[in-house]
Amino acid sequence: MKKLNKWIAGLLCMMLVITMVAGLGVTEVKADDAVTTVSSWNELKNAISKGGNIQLGNDIVAETGDYSFNVNKNVTIDLNGYKIDRNLNEQQDNVFSVIAGGTLIIKDTSEGQNGKITGGWANEDYAGGINVREGTLILESGNIVGNRSNRTFTKRGGGVAVFYNGTFIMRGGKISGNEAGYGAGVVVLDNCNFEMTGGEITDNICDFGEYQNQVGAGVFAYQGADVTIGGSANIYGNKNSNDENSNLYIYRYKSSEKINLSTTVPLTSGAKIGVGYYQPYGKNEIPLADSGKQFKDAFFTDDDKNYEITTKDGVDGIFYSPKNSSGGSSTPSTSTSYNLRVGGVEVTSANTSGTGWSYDNQTNTLTLDGFNYEGDGSGIEIETLQDLNILIKNENRIKNISSSYSSSTNGWSCGIYVHGNLTITGDGTLDVTGGTADTSHGISVLGKLEIDSQGTIIAKAQATAGTSGIFAYDGIVIKNGNITAYAAEATNSSRGIECNGDITISGGTVAAKAEKGETFSYGLESDKKITISPNAVVTASGVTAALNKKPEGYTGEIGTTFVSNNTNPNPTPTPSEPSTTQGESTTTSTPASTSTASTQGSQQVIPTIIEGAGSSYTQGSGNTIYFRSSDSFANFQKVMVDNAELSADCYTATEGSIIITLKPEYLSTLAAGTHSISIVSANGVATADFEVQTADTTAVSPKTGDNDQAALWITLLLLSCGALTAVGIRKKVR
Repeated sequence: MKKLNKWIAGLLCMMLVITMVAGLGVTEVKADDAVTTVSSWNELKNAISKGGNIQLGNDIVAETGDYSFNVNKNVTIDLNGYKIDRNLNEQQDNVFSVIAGGTLIIKDTSEGQNGKITGGWANEDYAGGINVREGTLILESGNIVGNRSNRTFTKRGGGVAVFYNGTFIMRGGKISGNEAGYGAGVVVLDNCNFEMTGGEITDNICDFGEYQNQVGAGVFAYQGADVTIGGSANIYGNKNSNDENSNLYIYRYKSSEKINLSTTVPLTSGAKIGVGYYQPYGKNEIPLADSGKQFKDAFFTDDDKNYEITTKDGVDGIFYSPKNSSGGSSTPSTSTSYNLRVGGVEVTSANTSGTGWSYDNQTNTLTLDGFNYEGDGSGIEIETLQDLNILIKNENRIKNISSSYSSSTNGWSCGIYVHGNLTITGDGTLDVTGGTADTSHGISVLGKLEIDSQGTIIAKAQATAGTSGIFAYDGIVIKNGNITAYAAEATNSSRGIECNGDITISGGTVAAKAEKGETFSYGLESDKKITISPNAVVTASGVTAALNKKPEGYTGEIGTTFVSNNTNPNPTPTPSEPSTTQGESTTTSTPASTSTASTQGSQQVIPTIIEGAGSSYTQGSGNTIYFRSSDSFANFQKVMVDNAELSADCYTATEGSIIITLKPEYLSTLAAGTHSISIVSANGVATADFEVQTADTTAVSPKTGDNDQAALWITLLLLSCGALTAVGIRKKVR
């Protein structure tokens, strides 16, 4: 009996330990390789919210009210031969949205690998199929098929869209049968990555409403997109609505827009990639890739019969080259091209001067001395990445009369186009006029423009959709000279001087004028900052405003005219140092009110945020927040958060003065903390702060079944304790 009691006591002790350990397991613990099988839309949505490995157990088809799956964790989905079908519901959504912190891996382990993601229809966002926004998408196998993008303004990315620093890695699978205005298979925006080392992108079509015959039906890569190709990648058989080849299309804004060839997964003999380029600056030879000469045959041109894929002796690269009229290379083999055209004539080692011009290749200096050009294309053009110095002597004149992009020296309808940095010096006169195609620039520079001249420079843009007298991408520095920049009336935007970087005017006399633009009109426009030295004399005028932002140190208000030989032409003197002018009485000015500003003699109310200041958003809540500016909706221009301009898909703008509602998809990308919003309108900028808060996880409700499970373990624990007590009492009694 004693042995039996000991055995019972041991058994009860073991039960006690098991129940204590099991009690600790009320919180669900899963193995890293655990797989959750799902068979409905809600089951898939719940599984995605937890992250991990998911396998389809049935076809999953959306019903009314079923929206996009947001992925912000590491998620792997095995299609297992089934489909995820959003059913082309007329909702404003795609099938998946991979946002910050999320990695989505798609694969299909079924024998036929016929699983697919289909039926996405994007009305107000990029990509009907999968929208990759700051996250990472990896396609290993399976299909993305039958999706479309019908976004009101852009219609981009039927199958996959990659933007906001997103990454798409395609190792296998197939993207086909998708529709969009362009980028029907895949669209890759600037600062995003697309790497393809396997799989197929084929049978997608650019044919959507008025967006017919567009380009990049397979892949459309914007300027600044990083595209890497390797392995057995196939991008072929994609068409526009005229049944013309439209495969991998590079929107070439700079000569750095090349294809990278993978070094870790080199191209194989099975690779097949059709290539096309957007060339608003002229039709010249383009470096397609800096390496991989041996893989030339993997590439073919689309339906542009004027180009061919070539290589060069002694150069480990691949080129997209124009053919000459006899069908051969356009560059003579007996001379070296300097990648410069002057007056429509190519400058080579055998041709370094002409009437009114001469070129020194050692210093990259083009001297203009009585140069006079009027023709169908840019007067001076460097289409590949290269710097240029222009020295002006006596009187020089350039006028582009082109009305289309068809000319081989069209240069984006510019008078002067330089794909690099441009410096202008000398004491002569240079009068430059852009053409009349969609975009007209007098002087257009894709690097940095510096003017340090003792002469006169006049840059004019003719009436088109978008006009800029002077445009530079990386920055503008004016040290000296008499500069006039004029932009004619435009159906879109008109800017006297336009720059994506800083505008710095440290000397000289500058006059910048913009006529009416349907979207906006500025004398000076900078995406970064404007700095005007006291040594410079600057006048600017625009219909929207003279300047799109205040110069550094400027405290006055910006109206439609601006005149300054000082960074603050209307300074507010301190009481201890009153402003005086010889022959006038001494006066002390009163600081201007923060709610009004003088513009051309009238009182203009500065807009403010009248609702929404101090709002808060909790991460993961799916809520929106809104802000109301006091300005009229007709004056609305743009929205900025933390000094960065938002794209229109991040918010909605409605009347009621100006009401801006930030979408939850955008809010979910913001880090916790304080952020600032600026609503920019014609009368100024209304600014307020708001908070992004982390989700409160201190009081999490137990999952369904957790209470019952806990009660079971507690009951077993009590029974074990009671049984042990009974055994002990019985032993004492004996």
